[in-house]
Amino acid sequence: MSPDLFQESAGSYVLDAPGRKATVRLRWDVMERMSSEMLRGFGAIPRRGAEIGGVLLGRAVMGDRLIVDVEDFELVPCRYTRGPYYALSLQEMGHFREVVERNAPRPDGGVYAVGFFRSHTRDRLSLGMDDMELLEVCLPHPTDIALLVKLSGGRPDVGAIFFREPGGMRSDSSYLEFPFRRARPAGRSNSSGKRPGPPPNPASAPVKEGTASTMESEDLTQSPKPKRGNFWIPLSFIFLVLGVALGLSVGHLMGIIQRTRAAAVPADAYQLDLAVTPSGDTLQLKWNRNAAVLSKARSAVLSIQDGQYSNRLNIDPRDLAGGTLFYRNVSGEVNFKLEVFTGERSSLCETLEYRAGPPPPAKR
Repeated sequence: MSPDLFQESAGSYVLDAPGRKATVRLRWDVMERMSSEMLRGFGAIPRRGAEIGGVLLGRAVMGDRLIVDVEDFELVPCRYTRGPYYALSLQEMGHFREVVERNAPRPDGGVYAVGFFRSHTRDRLSLGMDDMELLEVCLPHPTDIALLVKLSGGRPDVGAIFFREPGGMRSDSSYLEFPFRRARPAGRSNSSGKRPGPPPNPASAPVKEGTASTMESEDLTQSPKPKRGNFWIPLSFIFLVLGVALGLSVGHLMGIIQRTRAAAVPADAYQLDLAVTPSGDTLQLKWNRNAAVLSKARSAVLSIQDGQYSNRLNIDPRDLAGGTLFYRNVSGEVNFKLEVFTGERSSLCETLEYRAGPPPPAKR
């Protein structure tokens, strides 16, 4: 990583996001304590390892440039009812929100909640559906950030920071990735002080003399074999006719099998049945988690058009099994579009429009 994006200053990492007016300062002691907790959580579940997460504490200033100082953190436990991932239940999300509210900004100027973090044992270093739901419900402020730490071999390896934008938080990739460990002092090299020599050149290996010439002479001295093409022409024609006939029969049989399977699948097996319900100051989006198409899903994308704001969320196929998510809307007109991809060129798409009803009449 280039020095202008990743610096060490006064016991902290100073991280400048390329293409954005945003800076995050992450203290060394916070990284070390967080790494210890992540190692402890990873060993809690044998073979697979468990993710941990919690609330980032510090200070944030939004001016011409966003500056976030991460000075501490608080763990929020997870029962892992949906596997080893940090995916909170509704009750656990309520506890997470209590921790955020307890660490709200105070007049005395102490640290407060500035985002959330979790360790990451999944494939892609990106925010999942549960992460976006957590941010929308518990950390909706424009200065709130998300920190993911990728584990490699059970140890913290790469950190990624996600920021909010006018159109929402980009979930599929981070503006800023950095090594989640202290950098080695500059100039440190091997103990001998000698530079390693160049790798051996395969072309310099000894070659036995006369090998190539012997092979060439053998090829040239081989007597040509008699051609028997005239004998095989009738047999080739017979095999060609048999192959065409067999192919037609197999194709006819496969057509019958496919038509039978198509008739056996009910018409609603490929319907997502999107539905939305207002829940306090958020919207609860639901879909049919038992739809047959979800068992074949390779990926999914949820597009949200909320008034003039738009957001695009990549959903892991495993998250589709939950069948619900919460979204904090900013307007009374929200369009949802859920597209499930079952192959490179095949997908199922369903849309839903939400319109807030008129306010109730005032009581006289």
